[in-house]
Amino acid sequence: MRSRALNQLPKPVGGDLQHLGQLIRGARARRGFTQAQLADRLRVSPTTVRAAEQGDPKVAAGILISLLWVLGIGPISKALAAQPELLPGRRPGRQRVRTPKSLDDF
Repeated sequence: MRSRALNQLPKPVGGDLQHLGQLIRGARARRGFTQAQLADRLRVSPTTVRAAEQGDPKVAAGILISLLWVLGIGPISKALAAQPELLPGRRPGRQRVRTPKSLDDF
């Protein structure tokens, strides 16, 4: 059953969430974990793991990243480092310009 929240997302976002869920499900199966065992390890409910595997957008980002780490799919930080323009404090094409202080000649 598709989540109502998933139906309200743009199709590319919903597709990415479902693809991420498939990656999590496949990695869990390769590692030999059941949904209950993985849930116990992360201290979440098996329903949450099932929802993550189905691409439910209501699953918190922290839980998704924790699932990726436990299953050996991380680190996400390498993907972000490859795109420095996504990191905070970096705005390509914009620089702060300091103007010299004017001298008071009064």
